[in-house]
Amino acid sequence: MFRPLPTRLLAVRTPTGIIAGGGTARSMDHILWILLVVALVAVLGVLITGVTIFARGGETNRRWGHFMLNLRVATQAVAVLILGAILLLHWLNAPGH
Repeated sequence: MFRPLPTRLLAVRTPTGIIAGGGTARSMDHILWILLVVALVAVLGVLITGVTIFARGGETNRRWGHFMLNLRVATQAVAVLILGAILLLHWLNAPGH
């Protein structure tokens, strides 16, 4: 079975010291980790497809090569943004913040 993530409060300290927000970050952590895995699988799929198209060469490469390159860059950007959101949530939930 999967080990559950520790329950933490999703809260932000304001300059006055008051904690705003509430609830648990557990479900958001799960959602973001699942989205990150999906994004990484998409990057891998686009990368493999692009390399296959490049290896074929000819008309297929001229037609789809540049598109696959742009699609790979876009999927990588989405994966990096999701990873950034995960790191931001962990930073906001760190003790002392």
